[in-house]
Amino acid sequence: NTPGANANAVKELVIAAMLVASRDILGGADWVQEQAHTPKVELTQAVEKGKSAFAGPELYHKTLGIIGFGRIGQALGRMAKGLGMEVIAYNRSHVPGIEERMGMKYVELDELFARADFISLHTPSLGGVKLISRENIAKMKDGVVIINTSRGDNVDERDLLEALNAGKVRAAGLDVYTEEPSANAALYSHPNVSCTPHIGAATKEAQQRIGTEIVEIIQGFGK
Repeated sequence: NTPGANANAVKELVIAAMLVASRDILGGADWVQEQAHTPKVELTQAVEKGKSAFAGPELYHKTLGIIGFGRIGQALGRMAKGLGMEVIAYNRSHVPGIEERMGMKYVELDELFARADFISLHTPSLGGVKLISRENIAKMKDGVVIINTSRGDNVDERDLLEALNAGKVRAAGLDVYTEEPSANAALYSHPNVSCTPHIGAATKEAQQRIGTEIVEIIQGFGK
């Protein structure tokens, strides 16, 4: 077990997913490709329409709710603070010094659901308990963005898809799924969902850190 070795990699993926969701980067890229063969006059008009169609919110001054405030959650919180976000966090046990040392606020789960513009999950599997469910989504702001890089079974995919179709959830970024590889085509092909194939720790640097820590742990046996 090498806790924390992948914290930087995961936090960067979460920030990327938040930016993709807020600015509809994937939709914008598709739109540009679709205009490739448009006549110049029509393209100029289309570009102006495209700019307004893809206008989205900034992360600056938005509230990020982090559920699970271990090494990854704390690393994400520090990066989000650097982007000018307000960070609130929920953990099953209160993390000492979260307010004073980290400048982030500990809140209960229902308050996090009610206040957060973005919600990112960083908890282990909860034994079938769904953090993202129809009941909890109803407590959230309209237009909330949900990011999951933790465990697939923390999200009820049917309830998330329903909320996306209704517009209650504006967008989602998913790196983990109930089944892997995901068989939920309706979810991963949704225009407001960005999906990655469980690559939270898939950076060269993270893999190097994981390998180094494993070696150190093995060397430590018997000392």
